[in-house]
Amino acid sequence: MKTKLGKLVTFLACTIALLIFFYSVSYSGSTTAQPAFISNLPAGYTAYSGQLTMGKSCTCATGGISGAPPPPPFCGTSFCFGSSNTRYGSISTNVAGITSTICGRGAGPPCFQLDGDDALVISGSMSPVQNLTYYSFTAYQSFTYNPKLPSNYDEIRTSINLGLNNANLKIGSDGRYVLILTANTNTLNVLKNSLRATGISDGVINTYLIPASVANVGTASYPDQLSLYLRLTVQSEVEKQQVEAFVKQTAPATQVLFIKGPGVNGDATFNDIPNWEDTLRVNNIEYRTGLDQRLIELEQAVTNLYAQKGYRLKARLTESFNHTDADECRTKFSNCNYNAPDALYTSFLCDISPISVRTGICNFKLGANSDDVLMLLGVNHSLVGAKTLAAFIAEESRTTPASDSKDGTFAFVGLYTQDSANQYFVRKNRRQDSKLYAVKIARSCNNELYCVAIPYLGGTPEKTGFYITGRIYLDKVTGSGPNPANLVPSVLLWLTRS
Repeated sequence: MKTKLGKLVTFLACTIALLIFFYSVSYSGSTTAQPAFISNLPAGYTAYSGQLTMGKSCTCATGGISGAPPPPPFCGTSFCFGSSNTRYGSISTNVAGITSTICGRGAGPPCFQLDGDDALVISGSMSPVQNLTYYSFTAYQSFTYNPKLPSNYDEIRTSINLGLNNANLKIGSDGRYVLILTANTNTLNVLKNSLRATGISDGVINTYLIPASVANVGTASYPDQLSLYLRLTVQSEVEKQQVEAFVKQTAPATQVLFIKGPGVNGDATFNDIPNWEDTLRVNNIEYRTGLDQRLIELEQAVTNLYAQKGYRLKARLTESFNHTDADECRTKFSNCNYNAPDALYTSFLCDISPISVRTGICNFKLGANSDDVLMLLGVNHSLVGAKTLAAFIAEESRTTPASDSKDGTFAFVGLYTQDSANQYFVRKNRRQDSKLYAVKIARSCNNELYCVAIPYLGGTPEKTGFYITGRIYLDKVTGSGPNPANLVPSVLLWLTRS
């Protein structure tokens, strides 16, 4: 279930390319006055200011699903990614010894470094986004020591712990929260006691442990460079407005402090940190309610309808589910590209292109003037079994390496596919049918609902194509990525003129 697939690594790489652009033109949060609990810290603990910086909203997609609101402005970069649904934020500081000079060498997002008894404390509010479809705080090991490289650093961008998110982040009725990131349980207790002494209840204090092996600035010649990211993912215009209000009003008031302790050692280990596999639960409601069988009926209905229009089924692909293996990135010096541990990544492992391309395991060769149709059929997982969000995105595939890819083709979330399957059924079952989707992918949509137009496939000198990937966020019961065994996989049908 963990992914080792190059396609998804490329997908994550393109995601971080946009993330990097976000931070190069970001909205800068201000540093606010230090909170009262600092005065309660015992001798030997010193506080230094940091800030939460939110990225801008932009898109790389040249298209989207019909009927959905228009995307944000185009990002305008040559290396971009086609999802406009997530807004990113990061933690940074300019304090010497804590700020990272390694991350500053390129265009990457900011990093910091910690001792084993240090801590990062974030005090803020999730209002007005506390009811958002999905948000998360995730810590990352951005760079780690690798003596085989001239710089002695390898960029692995791998998650350290599962995220704190809208399923498990403890917040007050007003959205207030405090997050403590540390590798030292004594430092954790010191900070909790100081917070309690100022009237902050345990009900809003969140613990985020990281292993002492990555909080090593006082014990290593080449200490690990860490990052912490806030993701805000939306699926409606209302949620976009909520995020905009958070960025402009709430984020600048967020208090960020780096606490330096009296020593250098921590006591937390990777054994103290839960694994995604440990959180999985069995919930076969998608199968128990017959959605797998109803999807088969939908597939047959779509095939029959297009047969009446002179099409035949040329190929059928089944969706694959994968969860990124952060440990593999860490131990093998591979790049996880800031994976979201709260998400499953999905793919169909095929490129759709008028020519053969190097990416992908197989290749759908659609002629430059083809009027073939692709139908993406599946279960909207966010409507079944306490999951938050399902999204599909398409990435341009090229004959040149993936790093040269310029543009996404389309992006959409499940909110805009509800009721899209109804038109294909003669025998209606509204309870089931509303949980299925049927999205047409074609060269032209002509204002047809639930359709995505492909802007190229022979329309550019490179005659590029695309491939489809997806994300399914957050089992709200476990607070982690969903169990793929619970999910009915989507199918992609290739229909061609007979």
